[in-house]
Amino acid sequence: MSEKILTKEIAELFIADDYSDDLTEFTKIDDDAAESLSRFNGGNGECLALDGLTELSDAAAGSLSKYQGGRVTLNGISKLTDAAFEYLSNAQVSLELDGIRELSDSAANSLSKHEGGLSLLSLYEISDFAAKCLARHKDRGWTLRLNGIVTLSDEAAESLSKHNGMLCLYGLKNLSEDAVESLSRHRGSIELDKKLEEKVENLQVSHSKEADEFFCNKSITLNDKNVEKFLDLLKYDFCAFDYVKEIDVVAAGSLSDFRKNDYLELNGLKELSDSAAEILSKHKGDLYLNGLEELSDDVAATLSSHNNELRLSGITELSDTAAKNISRHVGALRLNGLKTLSDNAAENLSMKEGRLSLLGITQLSDNALKNLGKRKNKLDLNQDMEARVVPYREAQEKIFENQKVMEIKDRLSEKERDQYEALIDEYKEADGSRKWEIYSLFGKNGWGTPY
Repeated sequence: MSEKILTKEIAELFIADDYSDDLTEFTKIDDDAAESLSRFNGGNGECLALDGLTELSDAAAGSLSKYQGGRVTLNGISKLTDAAFEYLSNAQVSLELDGIRELSDSAANSLSKHEGGLSLLSLYEISDFAAKCLARHKDRGWTLRLNGIVTLSDEAAESLSKHNGMLCLYGLKNLSEDAVESLSRHRGSIELDKKLEEKVENLQVSHSKEADEFFCNKSITLNDKNVEKFLDLLKYDFCAFDYVKEIDVVAAGSLSDFRKNDYLELNGLKELSDSAAEILSKHKGDLYLNGLEELSDDVAATLSSHNNELRLSGITELSDTAAKNISRHVGALRLNGLKTLSDNAAENLSMKEGRLSLLGITQLSDNALKNLGKRKNKLDLNQDMEARVVPYREAQEKIFENQKVMEIKDRLSEKERDQYEALIDEYKEADGSRKWEIYSLFGKNGWGTPY
């Protein structure tokens, strides 16, 4: 087959032509062409199909990893360097590498960090270490396709059973009883050949009964001794997280790692140790702790470092120090169990970045309302409290507006200031077209708005 090179010019035409051309005819890609394609935003479902490529440089792999679409398919490539695998692991889309026949331990370790679907259909065997790495394949819910693998060691099967998304192993034929037992405990959906699937389903019936016994009293203290069993049985009871009443540090880490970038809901917890709070504060998804009845100053300080939505709507009282500490939280914060706030607490929460929800508040002093009215970010209050805070918010917005005008004027020359004020006066009396001209001029000059 003759060599066809995908050049930068062709890549640019592909993008300009609304992605209608077929790129699978090309067997090689220039690095600058890959760079051009990296800037192509194909949308959530768009596939960048490059299945004709038979080789890929490290630089091109790095560029393609930046593609913002649905998936990238490179199914004609049979071999990549470890560096290329490392680059591709950074892709935020699904990857199809169905031509790859061998996977080094280093490459497997890189792919464990990939966040998206992963397909390696020509891989016929993997080492125990590689299986352990691929089991950590990120983002709960994504599919890991390894349909070319015909056998697994007991250790590899045990590792892959910990994978959280869909696992496809249609090619498996010969497995030991221990390996089948491990796969029957897979924490997500699993697809196997019919014969193995029947064995796994038979074992899962007994696992379901085991789950009924494990979750029977609907009150669980999770620790280093039982958290793995909890995660193995989780899929048999969708309410299992609600049964968790206490956790130690090891359990907190295991639950956070299991949910990865997804939300972690632990609304059954009534209290939280400082050490467990430290672990949960690092969770990359939303964190729901609506069962907590008290928030100590130290736990508030620890949880403030969490970067996503934090729900603490079981808290009914908040000290001034706890309010000051939790106000450093930058994500959305829900404290809907609070009925009132002190003036100091309201002042501290008024400075919090991100959304703040206080729907349960029924009593606030005028000074507390004034402080909350200063918030620049979204504030959720019930209808009565919202009506009371509106005048303070409008007054604060007027203050912000006046401050902005003064900042603009301070950086203008005397001549520019005269023009600025004259145009504002003219804007008040101008007709529609002239108003638009003045408005556009203000925008062009960085003067804000003329009203």
